[in-house]
Amino acid sequence: MPVSCQAYSKDGSVDLLTLDNTNACMKVCIASYGARIVNIFVNDKNGNVRDVCLGFDSYEDLIHSIGNIDDPYFGAVVGRTAGRIQPCDDIAIEARRCQLPETKPGKVCLHGGKVGFDKKLWRAKIRSQDPPSVQLHLESKDGEEGYPSTLETSVVYTVTDDAELKLEYEGRVLDGSPTIISLTNHVYFSLSGLEEPTILDHVANFHSSQYLQTNAMLVPNGGVDSVKNKPELDFTTPQRIGEHIDSFPKDTLRGYDHTFVIKPEGKSNSQCKAASGDAELVDVGSVWSPLSGIRVTMKTDEPGFVFYTGNWISPRLVGKKGQSYGNYAGFALEASRFPNAIQIPQWKEQVVLYPGQLYAQTTIYKFDTTS
Repeated sequence: MPVSCQAYSKDGSVDLLTLDNTNACMKVCIASYGARIVNIFVNDKNGNVRDVCLGFDSYEDLIHSIGNIDDPYFGAVVGRTAGRIQPCDDIAIEARRCQLPETKPGKVCLHGGKVGFDKKLWRAKIRSQDPPSVQLHLESKDGEEGYPSTLETSVVYTVTDDAELKLEYEGRVLDGSPTIISLTNHVYFSLSGLEEPTILDHVANFHSSQYLQTNAMLVPNGGVDSVKNKPELDFTTPQRIGEHIDSFPKDTLRGYDHTFVIKPEGKSNSQCKAASGDAELVDVGSVWSPLSGIRVTMKTDEPGFVFYTGNWISPRLVGKKGQSYGNYAGFALEASRFPNAIQIPQWKEQVVLYPGQLYAQTTIYKFDTTS
C-alpha cells in the first residue's frame, strides 16, 4: 500500500510510517517520536535510488545518540518555538510573564526547551493513500517547558506526484490565554546520499537578498542587512557551500547558521488560513549535488528560513547503515517565523497565538535532478 506502518522501536511504542509514491519514484519514512523525517528516497541523475537525509535506523539508536553523544534534532519538528530566544527567563505574553529553560549559555533557550516537541511521542494516523499522506498530532499542556496555555498542534506529511514532500502545520490554543508558537522541521539533507562525507561541494542558490543580524550568541537582535554587504552570505547567484566556510570563526560558528529573509514584513497568525488552503508559497531557492545531480527546492509561506550546515555534528555519531557523520555531514533549510521574535517588538506578533486564531504553515521540499 502507498502508506504503511511498522514499529520503529523494539517495544512497538514508536511508529514508522512509510509514504511510497511510485508515480514520483519517491519514498519517505516518518517516525512518531518527534514527528521525525527518517528517510527520503529519491532517484539520482543515473536512476539510482539514494537516501538523502541523515538519521538513525532505529529509535534505540536515536535515543542513544541524544543521551550519550549528540542531539542534532535530525528530521524533527521543533517547538513550541524554533530557534533561539534571549533572554529566556523573562518573556511577556500579554499580562502573563513566563520563563523558559536555559539550554545555551547567556539565558538562551533553543528549539523549545530541554524537552521540546522533538522529544515528544506524536499520535499518528493515515490521512490518505492517494496521494500518500499522514497526520501527526500533539497536545502540549499549559506550563510545559514554561510556555503558557495548552496548545494543540498537528503536522501533515504528503508525498505528491510531483516528487514533493509537503509539510502542513497547524496550531490552536485550547484555553483562554495566548501563547507563542513557531514550528519548523530540522531535516538534514545530504544530496549525494553521503557518498561524499560533507555537503561542502553542494551548490546553493537562494532568492533572498537580506539576512537577520545577530549578537555574539547567534540570537537575532532586530537588525536586517543586505547579503551584498557580506559576500559569504550572498547566494543570489549559485555558490559552492564550502566556498567561504573558512571565513567563519571555528570556535563560535564554523559555518552557516543564518536566517535569510523571505518576507521582510513578516507574518502574523491573524492572517493565517488553514494550512491546506490558500497558502502563498514563495520559491526560496535550491541546493544541489553535482555528484548525484539531485536537487532540492524549498517553497514556503513563512517569512524566513535558517540555512544551517551541521557545523557542530559530532564526529562520533554513527547513523543509518553504519555511516559516520560529523561536521558538515548535512545541511538544513528551516522555514519559520523570525527567531527571537517574541523579544523584538516589531516582530512579536509573528509568534503570539491568541485564542480563536489559527497558526498555519506550509513548506514544500521538491526533488528533481540536474546535469
